[in-house]
Amino acid sequence: MMIEDVIKKSILPLEFMLFWFWMVSTIMKVSGQTDLFWWIFLSGLPFGIHKMRLVLIPKGMDITATLGMAALSVIIGALIGSIMIPVYVIRKMEYMPVDCLQVPKMLFQVEEFKNLSNTAKILYSLFLDRLKFAVQNGWVDHNGDLFVIYPKSEMKKDLNTTRYGVDQAVQELVKIGKLVRIVQNDGKANHFYINDIYENEMEEESMMTLDTIMANMTVLEREIIMDKMVKASRDILETIADMGYIDEYETSLTAMEERGYQDELGEMDIDQIQADGYEFGMDLAFGILEENENNPARVLDIQKYVNRQYDSCSRKKFMKVLETLVHAMGNDEGFIGDMYACNKKARNYYLDEMIQSFNFVFDEMCHGTGSAANCDFDVKE
Repeated sequence: MMIEDVIKKSILPLEFMLFWFWMVSTIMKVSGQTDLFWWIFLSGLPFGIHKMRLVLIPKGMDITATLGMAALSVIIGALIGSIMIPVYVIRKMEYMPVDCLQVPKMLFQVEEFKNLSNTAKILYSLFLDRLKFAVQNGWVDHNGDLFVIYPKSEMKKDLNTTRYGVDQAVQELVKIGKLVRIVQNDGKANHFYINDIYENEMEEESMMTLDTIMANMTVLEREIIMDKMVKASRDILETIADMGYIDEYETSLTAMEERGYQDELGEMDIDQIQADGYEFGMDLAFGILEENENNPARVLDIQKYVNRQYDSCSRKKFMKVLETLVHAMGNDEGFIGDMYACNKKARNYYLDEMIQSFNFVFDEMCHGTGSAANCDFDVKE
């Protein structure tokens, strides 16, 4: 819950209640003493009057009787409010943040940690909790590594166990070798170096979640996510280099950079994109001609279908049409990868050039001279 929600739903209502109780107490003082009945009665008024589902205002009675019945309704509402005050306080307290101890699930799931006693698991969680305040407490060694100072007396109190129980729990954690390391401090309080497996757990869960999501994505969507991840890592390393911590860095190329469609500054090479689109259109057209060498009418139907899809479909759906044709005709599938590697702007250049070269093969080469695949495709439509 955000701090704004805590303030709005808990702190402000409770402060209003305290102010209201104080004001009523001040008003109801008689000879220095507060009339308890009237204090409870008036304190409950704002918390109960709105609970009244029925206001008793009779018809056909004079003004005095009407006012009397209205006053009775207010009295009943105040009494209801007096009863509701504890309930109201409890409800508002539910929004108050609770200081909880986080225990990594890995302690119960990973085989090498399962045999740890519950005391050792709680102690390790307490170490992690203290690690959060290492910097502000000055628990940093000359190498910049964080450590924790945790006296045995405080461990005994927090764990509600004996000194022997504390020693056993510490030895369990040290024996594992991946959780806690102790460094003696010349007779002073020991330094406990803690390996935060909670962070590792969160990273693994995040990566598992990302892998699961990306497994359900299309090739195009995965390419977009990977390109953004590469760009983000490049920006981070560039910032680190600017800070002077590294002299140079190398990152993976994006799918567009690998194909020469874009440089590291994000500038597109439109000529290269169009050249590959042109080759794709030619390759697909000649594949269709070869597959349907003796069926000119079928070739024309395919050409019409491709152009119809190009004009009426979204680019995403049209790419699926082309992918299906490539698989059906046995063409070079490398062009599919090139097509999906393009971002939205580059894709338009790629597909526009592809459809132009695709139609050129049929309209100029086939329907005219019949030179392509030695076929005369001068067929009347």
